[in-house]
Amino acid sequence: MDAEFPIESAPKHHALLGLLLFTLTVFNMTVYGFVLVSVKEISKKQSTFILLFSHGMADMGVMAQLVWISIEIITYSRVPVPWYLDNVLLKTFFKASNYHFIVIAINRAHCILFPMSYATIWKQKVFMAACILCWACGLTEALCYTYAVKVDPRAFIIHNLERMTFSRLRWDVEGADFLNKAEMYYYLCIVILAIIIYLLVLIKLLLAK
Repeated sequence: MDAEFPIESAPKHHALLGLLLFTLTVFNMTVYGFVLVSVKEISKKQSTFILLFSHGMADMGVMAQLVWISIEIITYSRVPVPWYLDNVLLKTFFKASNYHFIVIAINRAHCILFPMSYATIWKQKVFMAACILCWACGLTEALCYTYAVKVDPRAFIIHNLERMTFSRLRWDVEGADFLNKAEMYYYLCIVILAIIIYLLVLIKLLLAK
């Protein structure tokens, strides 16, 4: 356990909530897993589902963090994993999921806006390359988020057992303010980009009528 990283232990009465969180998350992951198996099979015939399967794997990685923290809440202890490793794992899955979301939006928009060129451009190799790019961008951003910016390690609240949250930053620690603002602008850009893409699709559909 990293001695520089303060541990906030959870009250024992939170164990019931931890059990509830664990049960719901495992149930969701199980259902999601069955869906991904089907998506994987369909992707052998329809290349579009390669992107959906890759996106689903990123989402599974994010949900795994909920299982992780729920076990810690139930057992009233922390898994001895360094904060930086946990942070890289979480951010990689989370960021990769976001990038998949944007690529899927672009893919669907292309299919509707420019149907004649869609099949020519979006081939299996393109989908594979898009998935690899999403994961690479997610990992790169996670590494930069963790190592490139000078931040006091105490700023990272990876698993807060008392509040049952993960991946949070303190505002009152050196460097945390910059990362918090960077995260805010990042998600703002993701949302705006998605809105623009789907707005173009909506306009196209309305004009088609």
